[in-house]
Amino acid sequence: MANLKRLLMLPLAAALLYASTGCENRTRPDTDPAPTGPPEEQARNILQQAREEAPGWGQAVEMIDAILELGEPAVPVLVEAIDDESWRVRQMAVEALGRRGEVDAKTLDLIIRRLDDEDERVRVVTPRALAAIGDETAVEPLIETMNTDADSGVRQQATQALGSYRGDRVVGALIDALDSDEPRVVLEAMNSLALTGDEAALEPLVRRLDGERSVRLQATESLGSLGDKRALEPLVEAFERGNWEMRATVATALGDLGDPGAVETLADALKDAEQNESVRTSSARALGRIGGDEALEALRAVRNDEEQRVRSAVERALSELGADQ
Repeated sequence: MANLKRLLMLPLAAALLYASTGCENRTRPDTDPAPTGPPEEQARNILQQAREEAPGWGQAVEMIDAILELGEPAVPVLVEAIDDESWRVRQMAVEALGRRGEVDAKTLDLIIRRLDDEDERVRVVTPRALAAIGDETAVEPLIETMNTDADSGVRQQATQALGSYRGDRVVGALIDALDSDEPRVVLEAMNSLALTGDEAALEPLVRRLDGERSVRLQATESLGSLGDKRALEPLVEAFERGNWEMRATVATALGDLGDPGAVETLADALKDAEQNESVRTSSARALGRIGGDEALEALRAVRNDEEQRVRSAVERALSELGADQ
């Protein structure tokens, strides 16, 4: 469902929500003069504009881009802005420095402190910035935020950020988060556990295959992404006892897992006209990802299926395997 690169490039949905709250989404007049002067001065002018106009998040991102284009001379201005009186300026400074990806120890400490900012709109962008920087110093503060922040969106973002780190401490904290009373944290913890690729994540995820709907579906996807071949048997069992939605999700996870041991289960589902169409199309795609002679045989056997979606999925799978003739 995810990999580390995707995690760091995802739009920050919670930030978009919080950032737009109570702010006018203004745009700069077309008559604004082009910026002039030293880079430091230009950066300060952009941040001053942010203080005065309280821009929406879309314009704030454009301002961040403009500051980052100024290069190294703008960095001290951003560092100074981390403690600005304006929440929007603090938020922009944290986001910008995170996107740079490399900061000194003093600046890192200033960013970590924004996890305790009085405004949740600043706190919510801070975990992703820390994940982009990638320094292990942030692990404990992120765990603390995941467990204790008053805002569920901030806790979710901290949980997501932890997926970019590795090690027993991170994995253990994410496993503990599976028992959180906040559903979004639980789902994000499963996704982050998959990103770690740690074998200790297997059993906790398998146990969630019997959870409520959103939990079991996310656990299924996470087991596929985890890539641990020991997930094959519990996933096949979940396929056999699940409803159509669960079976379709398991089929996709089995394709992600890539274990040839799943071919028989997927082939049986694909040829069974009584199966839900989504289950059959997901099975076809999964067989195309796993490959091998048995998978090819199963796909070719249903090239003329009555269901158009099934035929399309089969043809695409065969094409990806280089066997479309």
